[in-house]
Amino acid sequence: MVVTIYDPLPDPINLERVLSDGRFRQVWTSNECVVKELKPKTTKHIGSLSFYIPTSLYTRIAYGIRDFNEYERACYERISAGMPDDMRGSFSVIHEVRRIRNQSFSIGELVVDYNGHISKTLRQHGPVSDDYFWTRMSNIVEYMVRRGIPLLDIGAHNIMVKVFDDGHKIPVFIDYKKMGPQTYPAQFWLRFPGQIERRIRRRFEKLKGEFKER
Repeated sequence: MVVTIYDPLPDPINLERVLSDGRFRQVWTSNECVVKELKPKTTKHIGSLSFYIPTSLYTRIAYGIRDFNEYERACYERISAGMPDDMRGSFSVIHEVRRIRNQSFSIGELVVDYNGHISKTLRQHGPVSDDYFWTRMSNIVEYMVRRGIPLLDIGAHNIMVKVFDDGHKIPVFIDYKKMGPQTYPAQFWLRFPGQIERRIRRRFEKLKGEFKER
């Protein structure tokens, strides 16, 4: 099984098809890449009231982060520094972050299956029986714990199931922005020793319990 990483960079960026629409970013396909567009505004809810606020202002106040695209790129570089070669295919590549007319765009790898179809998230795919998939997931968790990488949002919506022509499947992480206790400011206990490791292991066990087909 060979993991190939493609890196065409669209220039100019042609937003084609919406893959997902989150609170802070909209995710598009673009020329065989994935583009995460930081929304100019986000919605703030206070009681029954809702109002718009600039995204960069909100994230700066809530998390101390001005641009989630730039922050995520720095997180990816931290994850990939010193990563074993046989593990690289399980982290989608962030090629660059561009600012166009004061708007932020993150350009990265579009995860596809052997047949050229866009891979499904674990949530979309459903239970996985392939032991290779879960062994690889376990190795990734051990790598993050050993390296002290605080990637906290290990969830079925943030992991793709990449399918190869021999039937094997591997997990591919696609979102790195929820890294470090500052991205969960209300959960102050994450700043205490050992809490991040417990959180990562607990999330993995929950994921395995829900999605490992028996």
